[in-house]
Amino acid sequence: MSINLGQNKKNYIDLQFGALTDSTDIVVMSKNKTSGIVSRTNYERITPHDNCMMISIFATVQLLPNPEFISMVSTDQITLIPYKIVSYEKKPVVFCVSPVYVSEQWQNFLMAVHIFKQFGGHMHIYLVSAVTSFFELMQEYDKSGYVTIQPWSRMLFPYVPGSIVDAYSQVEFQNTAAAHTDCLLQYKEAADFVALFNLNDILIPKIAPTYVEEFHSLIGNRSDVVYLFYESINYQATVFNNTKFFIEDMISSLTEIDRGHHGKVVINTQKLNYTYMYRPVYLKDGSSLDVTDNFITHLKSIVWVGLRTNA
Repeated sequence: MSINLGQNKKNYIDLQFGALTDSTDIVVMSKNKTSGIVSRTNYERITPHDNCMMISIFATVQLLPNPEFISMVSTDQITLIPYKIVSYEKKPVVFCVSPVYVSEQWQNFLMAVHIFKQFGGHMHIYLVSAVTSFFELMQEYDKSGYVTIQPWSRMLFPYVPGSIVDAYSQVEFQNTAAAHTDCLLQYKEAADFVALFNLNDILIPKIAPTYVEEFHSLIGNRSDVVYLFYESINYQATVFNNTKFFIEDMISSLTEIDRGHHGKVVINTQKLNYTYMYRPVYLKDGSSLDVTDNFITHLKSIVWVGLRTNA
């Protein structure tokens, strides 16, 4: 959930460590078939800066069992809160892909979804927009259980002109922090680990045959580890500009460009409830672990070549 705090700001140093933004309560009303309840709760700030009018926050509240209606209550109105029941179907490792928009590089998708599946991972994509043919391709993989596609729509405020509030320009990177937190919460009961990746990020386990085995091996007996940090290495891929696509050719064509400055994280789902985009800012009782035995392949650029003639 995002909220506009306006000028109601607190000290940056305090906020970046998960302090309450202010004493304002969030009031939530829930109803089931037999009764209703109104609950109050504080919220914590996720976004660690004041560059945007709208930020991501996190709050927990106790509701009634089997709710049929949940809303946020303000002084003069109520706002319906869409919700979903989390999945309990076991998925040891989930790769949460940051919001994808105006996307057309289906080669990245095919390479990632097959590699993730091969080593025991499930891909969850937050989709803003994509070219039609690419979207139809993703839908087929969704039907086959390889990937979960979740629409990530632009926030709209009825009757409020864009000159006053424009959610598209005043939320950070398609609300990535909220998407990552949403994905973490969705799979908190089903997955051991959740990775926060982009569509052009690839990880191949190196010290174990599967993702979950590698992550558990790296953490070992350290109960303090909240997340693993993998360095990114930027690569250039060469692909054929036609539909005869072979993952093996794309992998063999990879050429290292440089070492990336921004790696990605793999979160222990039992240690964290919310996260900033790509990396948690606030760790109350825990630490991170930098991985030195493996790295993320980041497909920074693609070189298109002519039609394949030997296939």
